[in-house]
Amino acid sequence: MLKRLLVAVFCSVLAACATHDMPGALVPVEASAPGAKSVALLAATTRGISSETGAFNSTRAKALSFQKLTVSIPPNHKTGEIEWPETLPGKAEKSFVTLSNEMLDEARFNAMVDRMIPANGQVLVFVHGYNTTHEDAVFRLAQIINDSEMKALPILFSWPSRGVVKDYLTDRESIFASRTRMLRMFTMLSRHPRVKGIDVLAHSMGTMLTMETLQMAKLAGKPDFGGKLNLLILAAPDIDVDVFMTQFEVIGRRKGQTVILVSRDDKALKLSSRLAGDVVRVGAASPSARASLAAIEKYGFTVIDLTDLSSSDSINHSKFAASPLVVRKLSLRMSDNQTVDGAVPRVGSFMIDTAGRVLEAPVNILRGATGR
Repeated sequence: MLKRLLVAVFCSVLAACATHDMPGALVPVEASAPGAKSVALLAATTRGISSETGAFNSTRAKALSFQKLTVSIPPNHKTGEIEWPETLPGKAEKSFVTLSNEMLDEARFNAMVDRMIPANGQVLVFVHGYNTTHEDAVFRLAQIINDSEMKALPILFSWPSRGVVKDYLTDRESIFASRTRMLRMFTMLSRHPRVKGIDVLAHSMGTMLTMETLQMAKLAGKPDFGGKLNLLILAAPDIDVDVFMTQFEVIGRRKGQTVILVSRDDKALKLSSRLAGDVVRVGAASPSARASLAAIEKYGFTVIDLTDLSSSDSINHSKFAASPLVVRKLSLRMSDNQTVDGAVPRVGSFMIDTAGRVLEAPVNILRGATGR
C-alpha cells in the first residue's frame, strides 16, 4: 500500500516538469523571425520511427538512426527557458521552432560531423533524462547551446524514453537496451579525424546510460576512446550511490575531468530514493559526507552543490539547464585544464551560491577532512 502511495506521489511531483507532447514540433516552419537565433545540431537515436508520421517515437529500435536539425530561438527568449509553441505550427517570433529536419544515414552523419564541427574540433554530446520526448530533448539541447554559447558541435543522444511520468521503470529498461548503440556512437566519433575532443553532458536517468556505456568501454579496452573523451558532466544523477561506486570501480580514475552536479533539494531524486528503499541517489547526496569525500579523493571528482542556486524548475531537478552559464563556465575552464573561477582546485567539493559564484565548500577534502 505504501509503495503504491509513493508511486502516486512520485508521479504527481514529476508531473510538475512534465514533457511536452508536441510530436509535430520538429516539423520545419517556412522561415525564422527578425532577431531570432538559430542552433544547428545532430542527433543519434535508438528511438523507433512512427509509420504514420515518420517522426521518432518512444519505441525501441534495433539500430541507430541519425538526424540533422536547425532550431530557431525566439528574440524574446529568456535564459534557461524553452518557449514552447502554444499551438502548432509555432511562430518563430514567439517560440522555439524547427527550421530544418533531415534524416541521415551513417555516412552522411559522419559527413555532417566533418562539415559542422568548429575549428577547435570539440563535440558536446547531450544525454537526456527520464520522461523526455525526442522533441523535448532537441529543444533542450538547442537551449543549452544558445544560452551557454559553447563552441562545440552539439550532438544529442536520444534514447526511447516514453515521455510519460508513470513509465519510470520502463524508461530504466530502455536505458539498458541503448548501451551498445551509445558505445557505437562514441566509437564512431572517436575515429573521426576532425574530432579532437568529446565532452559529455548527461542528465538524470541519462547518467545511468552514460555510466553503463563507459563501463562497457573500459571492459572493451577503450576507456577514453583514444584519448578523446574529456569532460564528463553528470547533472542530477539518478543513480543509487552504491551502484555508482561499483561502476567507478570498473571505470577507475578518468584522465578527463568528472563533474557531478548535485542539489540536496531535488524533489524528484528524493522520491526516486524512497521508491528504491531509501538508498540515496548520487544527485541528492551531500558532498561533505564521509563516503563522498573518499570518492572525490579516490576518483578525482569535482562535485558542485547547486542547492542554494535558485531555479525556475519547481522540483529543482533541472538546475543545470536553468543555469546554463554555470555549465558554460565549468565546461570551458575544465576542458582547458584550468581551475574553477581561477581560485580553487579542479578536484574537490564546491558550491554555487545564490549569485551563481563558485565557492569552495566548507569541508576542504584536499586536507584529508573526514566526518559528516
